[in-house]
Amino acid sequence: MSISVIQIHRFHAAFLGEGRRWAVYALGGRRDDDRWIGWLEFEDVHGEARATGRETTQPSFDALVYWATGIEPTYLEGAFTRAVAIPMPGAPPTGERLVA
Repeated sequence: MSISVIQIHRFHAAFLGEGRRWAVYALGGRRDDDRWIGWLEFEDVHGEARATGRETTQPSFDALVYWATGIEPTYLEGAFTRAVAIPMPGAPPTGERLVA
C-alpha cells in the first residue's frame, strides 16, 4: 500500500531537541479503507528528518486536521522522543508529498 502524503499542518514555533532547532510538520494520508492516518515529522536546518510512526487514525480528513491543529508542545516532546527512537525513514510508506 502506497499513500500520497499530505502536509496537514506546520507548527509555527520551532522545536528544540538534541541541541538543534527542528521545524515540525503534521503529515497524513488516506488509507484504502478511506480512514486517514497522521504522524509527525521533525526537520532540522540541514534537512535531516525524523518521523514518528502513525500517531492517529481518523475517520475523515477534517478530523485529521482537527487532531493536528490541537497538538500541544508537551505532545511534541513525546513525539520527538518516539521519532528519534525509530530508524529512518520511520514514516509510513509514502508517495508524493502534497501540501493541504
